[in-house]
Amino acid sequence: MHKILFWAAAGALLSVFADVYRTNTVDGLLYLLNTYNGQNANNVIELEPGDYFLPEVATYTNNSSGLSSIYAEKIRVRGLGTTNAATRLISSGTCRVAYGVSNATFENLTFTNGHASAFTGAGNANRGGGVYGGCTLTNCLVIGNTADGVGGGVQSSTKLYNCQVINNTASNGGGGHNFKAYGTRFEGNSAGSNGGAVYTAELYDCELVGNIARNGDGGGGYNITYATNTLIANNAAIGGNGGGAGNSASSQNPAGYVLVDCVVSNNSATKYGGGISTLSATNCLIVNNFSASGGGGAASCHLHGSIIRGNIASGHGGGILLSGIRDDFPSLIVSNCLIEANVCSNFSSHAYGGGVCYSSATALRHVLTHCEIRGNAALKVAGSEKTALGGGVGVVVSQYPNVTDCEIHDNYATADGGGIRGVTAVRCRLYRNASGSNGAGGHYCSLIDCDIAHSSTDYCTALRTDFHDFGTAFSLEGNPYMSGSFSYGMITGYFPNYTNSLFRNNHAPGILFRGTVASGTPSSLVNCTVVSNSAQSMFAYFAKADYPLTLENCVFFDNATQDGTPCDISFAITGSDKCTSNSVHISHCAYGTDNVSAKQNFSDWFREGQYVFGAEGFPASPYFSLAKDAEHPYSLRTPSPLIGCGKVEPWMMDATDIRGEGFPRLRDGTVDIGCYQCWLDPVGTVFIIR
Repeated sequence: MHKILFWAAAGALLSVFADVYRTNTVDGLLYLLNTYNGQNANNVIELEPGDYFLPEVATYTNNSSGLSSIYAEKIRVRGLGTTNAATRLISSGTCRVAYGVSNATFENLTFTNGHASAFTGAGNANRGGGVYGGCTLTNCLVIGNTADGVGGGVQSSTKLYNCQVINNTASNGGGGHNFKAYGTRFEGNSAGSNGGAVYTAELYDCELVGNIARNGDGGGGYNITYATNTLIANNAAIGGNGGGAGNSASSQNPAGYVLVDCVVSNNSATKYGGGISTLSATNCLIVNNFSASGGGGAASCHLHGSIIRGNIASGHGGGILLSGIRDDFPSLIVSNCLIEANVCSNFSSHAYGGGVCYSSATALRHVLTHCEIRGNAALKVAGSEKTALGGGVGVVVSQYPNVTDCEIHDNYATADGGGIRGVTAVRCRLYRNASGSNGAGGHYCSLIDCDIAHSSTDYCTALRTDFHDFGTAFSLEGNPYMSGSFSYGMITGYFPNYTNSLFRNNHAPGILFRGTVASGTPSSLVNCTVVSNSAQSMFAYFAKADYPLTLENCVFFDNATQDGTPCDISFAITGSDKCTSNSVHISHCAYGTDNVSAKQNFSDWFREGQYVFGAEGFPASPYFSLAKDAEHPYSLRTPSPLIGCGKVEPWMMDATDIRGEGFPRLRDGTVDIGCYQCWLDPVGTVFIIR
């Protein structure tokens, strides 16, 4: 027969049944613990609802862990109240509440007013103000405890199940340190340094809400080794990084700290990473966080399959700041993310990257790939002498880091680079980006295998890139920071250097390609196709022999002036924007109509290889595959007179045409004029063999 021991208020022993023991006094609790500790982990001490004011002098002293009000070993202590607040274990404030080890379990209890302080000869005495040791807490409330060291609420507790850890304080890990928690809420905890709620923990289905790191990193958590399905909200890192969660920026690898399927919202940091800093996040929602320095959503993090939305930085990287920590820091990887409606601004310095900013000496090692970057903005603060650049992606350092396979649209910058600034974009789509100054689509960029629509580019180079549908007014869609219509006068400006690129269906009210008279950078179009465009002038502001415009192996066809007059190739020849003959070098190009005045004023209009459609026996058409190849309508058909007529250059030996891999630029040692090389007859061609 099982025994129940009930210890009454007067201390009388009433009845005994097996291994369940019940009391309603502190003396009874202490007697039962001293008697039955360590015997059987299934033994249960039941506490009647009420406040249990524990002795002012510790009842348990450990040579390594210091002073504790009660000690539990291999036993269960359970509160019988209807909630965990009904049965409270209240320390005197001179030592921690409880020390539990070896399968000790506490259930449905409150631990409060504990204080872990330094103890001579006890290295861990200042840890775990509420509960210390390798025990388990189930449905417990840990509230109002302090630790002079780490773990204000709990320290080294093996597991917490469905608990609440509230309003605890410590030097590090205000809520707790070194534990696993399941379904537990950490709220209102604070740390003097790192980890307002937790320091080194695993979290499953938890909540970290309203915690503070007062002079360090990780307002919600610091060195979170793993967290899944966890809410991290309204936390703050004052004077540090990672408002929601952060890790040791100087010594840790962010891949070692992982958030999966978590929500990180409305956190803030005085330094970097308003949401998170120096960790890895997969399938997370990172929204509405703020950083006073950079990385409103995330700083120095790996991000995969996550949504980064509505974050703000008064510095670089409204959504994400990619910044290496040391010279030997590993590459940061951001992949398959939606980066949306973030903003950076410039209170004290230039601000780069409304969506994403690269900012470190190791920028070239970081990876941004397969992301959609939309509706972000880099905004200049009114009255500031500084500028805001790179609405979608911006770069602080003088490098061209890669952005690959991304869709970048509806971004805005007050200054330069509405879409991107200072990056190498590879296989990206850029459209409907806008800026208040230069390079609505891209500024100081390299474009490789890209698709560019609606937005102009400045100070850019391009390889195998398609520029189209520029010139009509457009409005940004889904950008909460900038509304209204945008229309630009140039498609490409300031030293265009484009190879194997296609310019089609653009209608510029001003200039198609713009140079300048104030720099020593030459410009070129090599093996490009310029077709079905209209502009006031196709080329303008090329007037210096020291940095000329070179046109080589290009075809100009079906173009027109702004009033609709057919004119395949034209140059500004009057006013401050005029081109001069010694600054324009043309070789092996084909065109139909031209502005005759310019031709008469240029002594070296064609230096070599002049091909004029319909003149001197040259066919009247370039024979594009317009009706034969829907995917590549400006590829060449076999009757084309442009086949094999181009000038061969050394760079072509290992190059491809605009289609990329599988389409070599040379055929039998010859090159075609235009951005395509003719290899096969287009679909629909019929061969009859007799």
